[in-house]
Amino acid sequence: AKKWLKAMNLKVVKEVAVKSLEEALRAAKKMGYPIVLKGIVEGQVHKTESGLVKLDLQNADQLKSAYRKMLRLKMKPKSFLIQPMLKGDLELIAGIVRDPQFGPAAMLGLGGVWAEVYKDVVFRMAPLNKEEIFEMISDLKGQVLLKGYRGSKPVNMESLADWLIKLGWLALRFEKIQEIDVNPLMIVNGEPVAVDATIILKSDFHS
Repeated sequence: AKKWLKAMNLKVVKEVAVKSLEEALRAAKKMGYPIVLKGIVEGQVHKTESGLVKLDLQNADQLKSAYRKMLRLKMKPKSFLIQPMLKGDLELIAGIVRDPQFGPAAMLGLGGVWAEVYKDVVFRMAPLNKEEIFEMISDLKGQVLLKGYRGSKPVNMESLADWLIKLGWLALRFEKIQEIDVNPLMIVNGEPVAVDATIILKSDFHS
């Protein structure tokens, strides 16, 4: 999913795929700590709940320990991703949900700690233009957080609009896409960056 987004000139977190502890240690050293380790299990979308994500690993010892813990899980990962630990000002959730009757709708909401507090998500039917997206953003209860708070940089609304327009285009262009989930879409220095993304295809059984 992240390769698709990258191909559409959307900002995606840097990552390196590895298959052994030695490769993981090499990649982390080259990238620079702190890092994030993610275990890849086919078909497993909710990595965090399954223990397949370890955040903010500060050194080689912490990485070794996290790596070995994941290998002891019931659903043992076949490969891993090493990512830098991004420090964002805000986490958003963006995506597409396809309604069987009306087609794809773009979704935008507050993520991270704010998701629990606000349960703040808005939807609009695709395709979307910038004006509709700016209206969508202004419908968020927590829109003030996007305008810069506690000295953080305001979100680049043009970049955020670009994300939603392109996600909508992707779902309209490929009818087999049932759902796109970019969570979190981290705001780093005002710019949205995908840290994790999933594309779910319709199964032929349902089509």
